[in-house]
Amino acid sequence: MCTVTYIPTNRGYLLTSNRDEHCNRPPAVLPDSKQFQEDGIWYPMDGGAGGSWIALKQGGTTAVLLNGAFEKHIKQTIYRKSRGLIFLSIAKQHDPLHGFTTEDLNGIEPFTLIVKTSKGLFECIWDGQNKHQQEKDSSIAHIWSSCTLYNQEVRLKRETYFSNWLNTKKISSTDLIVEMHQSSPFPNKAENFMMQGSDGISTVSITCIKVDSEQSEIKYIDNSSAIPKIFSVELLHLGWQNNLSHV
Repeated sequence: MCTVTYIPTNRGYLLTSNRDEHCNRPPAVLPDSKQFQEDGIWYPMDGGAGGSWIALKQGGTTAVLLNGAFEKHIKQTIYRKSRGLIFLSIAKQHDPLHGFTTEDLNGIEPFTLIVKTSKGLFECIWDGQNKHQQEKDSSIAHIWSSCTLYNQEVRLKRETYFSNWLNTKKISSTDLIVEMHQSSPFPNKAENFMMQGSDGISTVSITCIKVDSEQSEIKYIDNSSAIPKIFSVELLHLGWQNNLSHV
């Protein structure tokens, strides 16, 4: 939940998230098709606090969480509830944008929430004191890097690389954008998309959601083990097709 990209396509969009966490954090638990059919929402569940950082809802609405607001904040000793649980509370509401507006965020650590609905693409920020909401241009690509891990200079470097990379590619599938999220274009390992920090923080998973007019596709790559696990799901009009494989 520390690097997010949004790319519009001819029939929809791609939303991709790199989750950068401590290597000792328990791996996420993935849902099955029954959960989606019953709850109307797909999300990987954090193996620790039980929250999440990315979700797809029936109808094509998506939401994704990043740690931090505008700049790196001073972390408090205790917070009322984890941001992952707050994220789920907001994402599960009929209108996540309204959910962000009404959710009690007092005592919650700063975060950034990206929401894509039929109305548009929105950036919702809680800075620890105030809420900020801004509509983004959904017809162009965007990248967000968590300010808790990447300073402004590194964020700009990543934006430049992403923009130049897009100019050389025609993105229509999950494979190419996942390839970019797996890349290591910078000498400093802590600045890469597939990052590896000196404090045990690294990219533990990548989630890519493709939404178009006919179906939605999810690709989840778990990097917590020596052999990455790839979990792919296609949400068709008639139901689900699941596939779990190793590479």
